[in-house]
Amino acid sequence: MDQRGVKTRKRNLIKKGSGLFELRPPEYFSVPLLAADGDMPVRAVNVGEKVCEGSLIAKPSGRYGSFVYSPCSGKVVGIVRKLNANGNECEHVVIERDLENEKELMSPLDALEQTPEQLLKRLYMSGMTDNFMPYEPAYKKYLLKCNIKTLIINCTEDDPYQSCDSAMIETLTSEVVEGARLLKKLCKADQIVFIFTLANMSAETSLRNHIKKLGDKTIKIKTYSNVYPLHNSRLIAYYETGKMVVRGARTAQIGVIVESVSNCLDFYNAVMKGIPCTQRAVSVTGKNTLRKANYFIKNGTPISHVLKLVGTKKEYDDNMLIYGGIMSGIAQETLDISVGLGASVIIFTDSGDYEKDNETPCINCGRCLRACPVRLNVKRLDDAITLRRFDMAKKLGVDACIDCGACSYVCPAKRFLAQRMSFAKDIVDGKVGKKPTSSNYILIEGEDLTRQGVEFETDTKKINETQSSALPEIDEMLKVLNEKTKQEEEEQARKNQEMQAKLAKKDAKKNDEGGKK
Repeated sequence: MDQRGVKTRKRNLIKKGSGLFELRPPEYFSVPLLAADGDMPVRAVNVGEKVCEGSLIAKPSGRYGSFVYSPCSGKVVGIVRKLNANGNECEHVVIERDLENEKELMSPLDALEQTPEQLLKRLYMSGMTDNFMPYEPAYKKYLLKCNIKTLIINCTEDDPYQSCDSAMIETLTSEVVEGARLLKKLCKADQIVFIFTLANMSAETSLRNHIKKLGDKTIKIKTYSNVYPLHNSRLIAYYETGKMVVRGARTAQIGVIVESVSNCLDFYNAVMKGIPCTQRAVSVTGKNTLRKANYFIKNGTPISHVLKLVGTKKEYDDNMLIYGGIMSGIAQETLDISVGLGASVIIFTDSGDYEKDNETPCINCGRCLRACPVRLNVKRLDDAITLRRFDMAKKLGVDACIDCGACSYVCPAKRFLAQRMSFAKDIVDGKVGKKPTSSNYILIEGEDLTRQGVEFETDTKKINETQSSALPEIDEMLKVLNEKTKQEEEEQARKNQEMQAKLAKKDAKKNDEGGKK
């Protein structure tokens, strides 16, 4: 299968085998109720309320919403509206942490309760969010009425700075594998395929040894070459099956579901321990980061707190904070953001890792066309977007762009191709333009915490409390599994009838032949 993209050099700034660390929690959490894009959840707490670690602080609204849980024990001291790390405006629940460490967990599911229906409920209730494009609630891809053949666990870490997945596999091998097996049971897949690249062979070896001890023949391991990108589920499904996933469709329609290592671990914790999703493993690295390592970081931890704990060099004038990988991450112009559940890499670096010179005219070399993994005509798209011909950009398929940044990476003219493509996608999708900075906020409820020296508040304005909406019925989602099970039973019954008919016909033929003799 032809893997299109670019070859990047692995930046192993984090020492291999260094494991995973728990980041010390901050005094204040600012929990975004929207992980990236999607339907805005409805806040379930008010200022002054006491919350425990794992307490529900927001519930779904709309068709595809998600639950949000408190990352700590403490008191809700403010509700603010500002931008999350992906540039989308949403409410943030500000929680002042206490030292009581009280927890409010779900009941673990025993073996008899681990049916597909119960597992779907638990996935829905867990608050899990994909930490890959398009950063949707994790349960969404399990709702289609499709026969799933393969569950793919993406362990490739194609971004040069990412190593948190390898750390999870090497440190928590059993939990990751058992989480994958639970997801396989949920979607009724025939097999699990863990995919790696040549750059993370040590993690592959750890996983291979564990699977060998298990003796599970339905779990396989495959290795890809070091070609970026491999973080997109549509591409991975194509490489594994040879079948194209058309725009707007899902990989489940060709019998494939793609999951991340983080989701395997989080689902294991949700099912076996009753722990909702409140943290993610993140690679904190970059040239200007002193204590480079892989950390478990709680949802809502301010970036300023992260950088304070890991330590940064002060002698640079061109520091840049990048939320996400160096290839497709978002450069932040303020520390007034929080780590969300879609996080995988946080980079604090200098100009040696990014281009800050002005772009020059296109030289028509065609490198962007050869690099694009979804085979877009990047040159024509760039011309259309520059002329603000968004109707033409839509006809050229700009909405198929996967935001990998490969076109900008190979462009010798240093043109901002990926940025313009992302902007045009927002226009074509009808999204409201994102605000230029996340440093301003609207205080919805609570005190102005700037008086207490908290960094993530700068302005105040009272507005009415958000109105609540009805919780989507999980029964509607379970109908999908019920109908799928019914179809499978009917198909099996039909096959049994055909088999019985064949056997009866065969017996009748034997009797006829015996009678003639």
